[in-house]
Amino acid sequence: MSGEKLQLKLVRAQPSSAKLLFEDLTDQQQKVVTHRAFPLLVLGSAATGKSSTLVATIAARIAEGVNPNHILAITYGRESANRLRDQIATSNPNLHTVNEPIARTFHSLAFLILNDPINTQTNNKYVLLSGAEQDALITELLALDIESIKKDPTSKLWPPELIPALSTRGFAKELRDFIGRATERGTSPTELIKYAGKYGQPYWIAIGGFWSRYLKTLSLREGTTSNLITRIDPSEIIIAAIEKLEKEPKLIEKYQKIFRYIYVDQFEESDRAQRKLLKLLSGNELVIFADPDSAVGRFRGADPDNLLADLDQFGITEKLYLTKKFRPDLIPKTLAFSSTTDEANYIAHQIRSAHLRDGIAWSQMAIIVRSPGAQISAITRAFAQNNIPVSIDTAAVALAENPAIKPILTIAQIALGQLPLIPTNWEQIEQLLYSEFAGADAISMRQMRILLSKEQQGEDQKTSTELILESLTAKIANLPWESLTPLKRINDLISEAKKTLANSKDISDLLWCIWSNAKNYDGELS
Repeated sequence: MSGEKLQLKLVRAQPSSAKLLFEDLTDQQQKVVTHRAFPLLVLGSAATGKSSTLVATIAARIAEGVNPNHILAITYGRESANRLRDQIATSNPNLHTVNEPIARTFHSLAFLILNDPINTQTNNKYVLLSGAEQDALITELLALDIESIKKDPTSKLWPPELIPALSTRGFAKELRDFIGRATERGTSPTELIKYAGKYGQPYWIAIGGFWSRYLKTLSLREGTTSNLITRIDPSEIIIAAIEKLEKEPKLIEKYQKIFRYIYVDQFEESDRAQRKLLKLLSGNELVIFADPDSAVGRFRGADPDNLLADLDQFGITEKLYLTKKFRPDLIPKTLAFSSTTDEANYIAHQIRSAHLRDGIAWSQMAIIVRSPGAQISAITRAFAQNNIPVSIDTAAVALAENPAIKPILTIAQIALGQLPLIPTNWEQIEQLLYSEFAGADAISMRQMRILLSKEQQGEDQKTSTELILESLTAKIANLPWESLTPLKRINDLISEAKKTLANSKDISDLLWCIWSNAKNYDGELS
């Protein structure tokens, strides 16, 4: 036995959709599966089996002998594309052999087109500009604007009421999102400035000017790097692909021949640029699945309100409605909270009550957030305080937003002088104080505010927030450090970090110093 080799055969897991037989489909779903020769719009509310019908339709096509390489399935989000790809593959594994993935996102499709070398005079390769790179560039340009305004207070770069926000991370992120949404709609900086007067939006003039400087900076950086690589903002991909197709009719013909059968899921999440790209590539064999009432991506530019009107341009005259629901409707409950912390505490209370009163297992409950960030950090803290076990999907959290890593990066930014300890940056500082490195909670934070405010002397009274920020770098506190333990922990870390910076400019030394000196909730070294 010891001399025998162990052989293992890895088998792909079978999703439930792979076992969906034609006779198991409803009459409406069967009509979709057997539809041929002209465009079709399939409408249905949530839980009516749209995605399952799409998989069954593609499986039927492949079973009929259609080359899988001529089939394109488009959906939204990388995870959705991966899941759809697996479902299609396992629904007919013996016939599923492809050169390229069947399931793609619109951005993946656009990226493929941009890097197609057909009839191009250059061999430029497009490379995506990462979110971190965009944030860094925008922050850098905003810092230059701040310096320019200091030198010339009469500068019209930004309205006076926005100047205090220019140094904050929140403003930089909002600015990046705004530019991204405007780009996706085909708007330019010049057009944005023109629209400012038309729609009564004075801030758009300043944003348009900044956007123009942002694009010029990107162009200058491209000019100093290899001419074989072009870095592109993700929000520009769809528009750039459309422009390339319109300039190269042969490229349209090429992809229409490759993707002869196109199926689109969750089309309510599309914007007008994506619809235009689809119109350029699609022919008669087009099936679109949508539910205009359930779009969740409006904040990313989804435009469900104009969906049906825009689809008229596709010449779609045939519509089918899926009406049978395969899971019960839930009654939504909407609540409003003053902060992410209050929201997280409410969620923790509901989860704990469901477990203790109703006997629901922890593993049977889930929290869905719009995007990674402050919400996840707040929920993690609230759950820890209520002894609720939690597992966070690592794919949903950017590395810089990971609750275990974010405090280290925040302290490093403070030590480097990149994050001033001022009230406008309080949101980040508060998250740091609520992290495991400081160990504060809502009660201890309130107690520290009261104690610091009572100890104030003189006429120049400061807010409790200003007093907390001062304590983070103060060498001596007006109160015993024992009553300000969370502040003392961060104070010590900032102090050690600055000592390390004085001896070494290596960022890895700085991060290691913060990590090795950090303490957990129990006051023990990490």
